[in-house]
Amino acid sequence: MAATIESHSTLFLPPGLGQETGVLKDWATVDSWGFAHHVYDGSHRCMARVTGGDAALWQRVLIYRRNEQPRPSREWLTLALSEVPDMTLGGRIRPTPTDWMSFSLSDSSHWTYYFFGMHHKNGGWNFDDAYKWEKIGHENGVRLPLHYNDTQEDADFDDFMIEHVIVWEPKHEPESIRLGKDYLGQGDAVEITACPLSEDT
Repeated sequence: MAATIESHSTLFLPPGLGQETGVLKDWATVDSWGFAHHVYDGSHRCMARVTGGDAALWQRVLIYRRNEQPRPSREWLTLALSEVPDMTLGGRIRPTPTDWMSFSLSDSSHWTYYFFGMHHKNGGWNFDDAYKWEKIGHENGVRLPLHYNDTQEDADFDDFMIEHVIVWEPKHEPESIRLGKDYLGQGDAVEITACPLSEDT
């Protein structure tokens, strides 16, 4: 389920998403070690990109796609520490806007996407303190910006900013399916200072 690079310009939204129809959920802030998950039913394609950031530290978001119901939050840490992410945004660079990255087409069964925001400090990768997100409707999908706050030193939520989109395919699916479902997940409070993952990402 590895991600593939596609040549969609960072200046435009992905083909097939359609015009914006309005905000479906206004900005919500979550204090959960930067752990988020979203769940979708219905045939779709998920894409993500970095939109920017203003941080002195390296930043990244690990994304996992699983064909499953959401795992209990106590199992999220195990996922991030033991399994290779399906997509990584950012890394050992300053936050920089990127092109779109795309997962392969997902069928109409139940898909869960897990997002882990991290920053590099004291020689290792650490989970972010918090994030905020909103949900924006489009004619044929949804767009979800996620803005991360890496440490508790401030609360500006501009350290690392990404967005992911869901484009529904085929377009004729009933609205009750095309709207999908997404859930805001909270990570358990755990004592951990750094994620022992590869320093190469």
